[in-house]
Amino acid sequence: MKERVEAMAAGIIRGFHIYNDTILGGFLTVVSAYLFASSFSIKIMKAPISSVDTPRFFPQLVFGALIPIGIVLVVRGLLKAKRRRETAPSGERLEAKVLALKRSIVALLAIVIFIAGMEPVGYIPMAVLYMLFNMFYMCEREAWRPVLFLTVSIAVALLSYFLFRQFVYVRLPAGVLKGVLGA
Repeated sequence: MKERVEAMAAGIIRGFHIYNDTILGGFLTVVSAYLFASSFSIKIMKAPISSVDTPRFFPQLVFGALIPIGIVLVVRGLLKAKRRRETAPSGERLEAKVLALKRSIVALLAIVIFIAGMEPVGYIPMAVLYMLFNMFYMCEREAWRPVLFLTVSIAVALLSYFLFRQFVYVRLPAGVLKGVLGA
């Protein structure tokens, strides 16, 4: 199983190295075309003086200009693919990139768990757990400082909760601390 995951990750890394311009250009073209088409459904409340005076003008200008840029990226990527095949990572360089990809996916999953747990558990406990996890996950074992990590996590979570509440007027979920925080 581990070999299959690493082989798949290596394939993704090599494929993205070779076709990154093509992939990003295709994504840019598709998203821009969708947003350009969506801009026609923007409601206009009063008759405009000119077509430049509407809320549709700027989105249509930007996304209309991004469509050909995306197409140019796709074509450039296809033309460069042969050269990029020769410089694709292999050996230790590929192994390091596979490890970095796996670590990035774990970090992304931690963000998803943090967001999903914020409502039922609360912002403060989830923020503390999220920061602790990341500090331990990103550090070498020799650099672990559990007391410092816990202190910083609690301080940052409490400070950010009260800053959002008092100055930005955003009430973050209290969760299990509902009675304690007066929320």
